[in-house]
Amino acid sequence: YRPFEDGTYELNGSLNHYGLGSVGEWFYTGILGIAPDGENVGFQRLLLKPQITGQLSYVRGSYESVYGTVMTGWEHSENGLHYTVTVPANMTAQLILPAAAGHTVTEGNIAIWESSDSEGRIADTESGQSAANGISVTEWKEEMLRMELESGSYDFWIKKRA
Repeated sequence: YRPFEDGTYELNGSLNHYGLGSVGEWFYTGILGIAPDGENVGFQRLLLKPQITGQLSYVRGSYESVYGTVMTGWEHSENGLHYTVTVPANMTAQLILPAAAGHTVTEGNIAIWESSDSEGRIADTESGQSAANGISVTEWKEEMLRMELESGSYDFWIKKRA
């Protein structure tokens, strides 16, 4: 890199350096939360764990995998936190979302999980499985809700209980 007096510059050498790529990686694996699960090879199973912050109002992005496009995003609104994700065919995902005590998690219009002030439960089922297709709630721990997702598109809302 060589600057000139007129404000332009000349680039010599490669710009393909880890220091430049690490910010992009953080957007995908951090804010969007798209990562391989670490136990399966080839991105056939995803780990979706977005780092949701109050400093951003919304985030949307996608990742082109060998199985198809993974799309995800989240947005804060007056109604709560809205999270969308598309898991391509032939893939599965573990999704980890924040779910504080006193909140309800819905997918579409179906309540899949709700909590009182101290404990959470899968909403309105006797089998322990979510009533929403393709979703299996596996754990609520430290105000984080873990779910297993089959391939498909999902539309989650996390709202404070009335």
